[in-house]
Amino acid sequence: MMKAFTGFLLICIIFLTSCHSGIKEKPSWKTYLDHAHLQGCMMLYDNMHDVVSVYPLQQASQRYAPGNSFLLFSALVALESGLVADTSSMLKLPSGDSASMGIIFRQQPDWLNQWLSTHIRKQVMQFWIDSVHYGKPAQIDTANAYWNNGNLLISPDEQLGLLIHLYFHELPFHERPQRLVQHLMLKETTPNYSWSYLTTSLQTDSAAQAWMIGWEEENKHPYFFSIHVQSYQETPHQLQQRVIALTRQWLKDQGFFEGKK
Repeated sequence: MMKAFTGFLLICIIFLTSCHSGIKEKPSWKTYLDHAHLQGCMMLYDNMHDVVSVYPLQQASQRYAPGNSFLLFSALVALESGLVADTSSMLKLPSGDSASMGIIFRQQPDWLNQWLSTHIRKQVMQFWIDSVHYGKPAQIDTANAYWNNGNLLISPDEQLGLLIHLYFHELPFHERPQRLVQHLMLKETTPNYSWSYLTTSLQTDSAAQAWMIGWEEENKHPYFFSIHVQSYQETPHQLQQRVIALTRQWLKDQGFFEGKK
């Protein structure tokens, strides 16, 4: 377990030093951001060939608030700590209705992340943030939205490392929580591919920001992506819809969704 966890840290070091022969900067990807009138960073990891493609390279290690992409992590901690027994566990919504964790994860991820992140005991969440080295070291305050307010920060390359080790069940959690969260990430499945992702947006003092993180799998080969974008003209909701469309087109242009990878 510690060997795999060390690998997660090495991914971040590789990007910072820019000395890994398997890293390729893709200036042509600038057109996707320019066409959408966005600033940001796009990363793609080909696990089969151990190649990371990125644009722009210097922004891969810049940290931002995770927003509700933190749900990936809070769900792991909730399942590991026993706050939620499994993804079929029923939770009561503000409307008074109840739904399973799995349904809420897919339909109301923002509410679920807030509920989990404030109901997990502070000492427990702090232990796991420190153990996994989630983003920039931070002392959290569960009375505040630490995943949104800039207290907790994470970079695109750190998000990518988190995804890779989640997929292969190599994070320092038990295998079961990782397998359950991996399954919750699944959004589309066809005979040619499966597409798993988590997307979120938030408003900062200066701009709307959005994350799109996940993986596309074809012929049992996973390809991981991590995208962070910013807009000074759009609302967070508009930006979230735009980053989903941008990611789909970008992956399609790279030859994904056809079952030929």
